[in-house]
Amino acid sequence: MLDAVFEGLRLKSMNICETAMREGLLYDMLGRSEHRDPRMDTIESMCLRYGVDRSHASRVESTALRMFDAVAQDWNLDDTHREWLTFAARVHEIGLAVAHSQHHHHAEYLLEHSDMAGFTKREQEMLAILVRSHRRGLPVNRLRTLSLRYAKSVERLVALLRLAALLHRSRIDFRLPKLDLRAMDRGLRLTLPGKWLSAHPLTMTDLEQEIEHLREADFTLVVLAE
Repeated sequence: MLDAVFEGLRLKSMNICETAMREGLLYDMLGRSEHRDPRMDTIESMCLRYGVDRSHASRVESTALRMFDAVAQDWNLDDTHREWLTFAARVHEIGLAVAHSQHHHHAEYLLEHSDMAGFTKREQEMLAILVRSHRRGLPVNRLRTLSLRYAKSVERLVALLRLAALLHRSRIDFRLPKLDLRAMDRGLRLTLPGKWLSAHPLTMTDLEQEIEHLREADFTLVVLAE
């Protein structure tokens, strides 16, 4: 039978999986019965395994969710999207365990090829793309491989995660100033205090570069000083 499958589907190789669908379903049902999300356990396990800087990840997560709440209604984002952003913020630096250089690429690989209990393959793929996209140039071609059902929401979550990571570039525990974030169909308008921007010229430079990075994906970022 296996020989016929290889011949009929023209397969060259097959990988053995130690678990099957029933194990995944049981794991998910067990988590729900205890009123917890098994995916969160997986994320926490990965943070521990790869030595994530929890304090920094928490700051990025807090800012990302704060911005999410500001634009969710206009962008038709729901609790599921909020979960994706939360997961991505918590593990966006796991690639540092491999190397500092190009660590977003390393994180993408780890997320795509790890056994992540509770996550579907589709969820792993979207999480990997989110984390891969949180810094430097955008993987425009990779984003365009997503189905229409997910493409727009993932693109919007990418923009929020990138801004949150950028605003915490110094990795110092400090209180961000009051910011105003407004949604456009394919863009964001971010308003920050002028005095704060003047006192943080490197952040302003990064924001100017971010405008160009997002433009590559036909996404507009407008930064204003008040």
